[in-house]
Amino acid sequence: MFSVKSIYKYGNSDIRLSCVQQFEGITKFTPFSAKFVTAGKEIYYTGRKKTEVTGNMYLLGNAAAEAPIIIDSYTPVKGICIDLDTELIDEVASYHFNHDAKGLIIKGKETYNKYNTANTNLGLAFNRLQPLLNLSFTKTEELFYMLAECMLKDRIDIYSQINSINALKEETKLRLYNFINDSRNYIDTHFLEDITLQLLAEEAKISSYHFIRLFKKTFGLSPYQYILKKRLSFADELLKEGSSVTETAYLTGFADIASFSKSYKKQYGVAPTLRLKQISNF
Repeated sequence: MFSVKSIYKYGNSDIRLSCVQQFEGITKFTPFSAKFVTAGKEIYYTGRKKTEVTGNMYLLGNAAAEAPIIIDSYTPVKGICIDLDTELIDEVASYHFNHDAKGLIIKGKETYNKYNTANTNLGLAFNRLQPLLNLSFTKTEELFYMLAECMLKDRIDIYSQINSINALKEETKLRLYNFINDSRNYIDTHFLEDITLQLLAEEAKISSYHFIRLFKKTFGLSPYQYILKKRLSFADELLKEGSSVTETAYLTGFADIASFSKSYKKQYGVAPTLRLKQISNF
């Protein structure tokens, strides 16, 4: 099965749906393109780097370049590609951000970077938009301007994060940012597991202490705080689905109910037992 369908074009901007079981070839990126996976897994290669993209993750293009891709699945792998025209990006950048769009193209060897949809403006917009794309949604050019705004906001945030890294060479800043961003993606997928920070630091070829400081400076939270936030967010979802406090504490990796309750109340301002009562009364 191989199906790629354009569902909305505006000038040179385009939104496409893909549904593929087997494919091995080349895909094109632009400086302002995003490739989302909504079901299944796609594998991209840049040099020796292998990037797996699954549901709730996407690739954000950094340059006009091509990258090898492999899809091999028993069930259809579904994706949505968004390509925004440079002229539209320039218009939004100059009017809304008083910024030159060319200055927001990430310079470096990476053709793309991977992000979790929960961590970016574009990702959050996509999560709201996705259910509509498979339907006969109302087509309006405002959609592309909204996506451009979100993508540019993320670019500005990314540049701020890169520039927060203390390194003399721009190339070193980009390399460290890519490692830190990859480590956050790893945590997003494995936060319920026993994550060894030393292993993540060794992958970045830096000390554990340097890794912790760099992660916190880039994302505003230490790795431990970030993992804890992910677990508590998942715990809140479990409680909403009717899971007991005991079961939720166990499933989210807390040592006991007391430590879970304390952390949950600190994060959400209410004890999990009271949260369950609120949900049942609703």
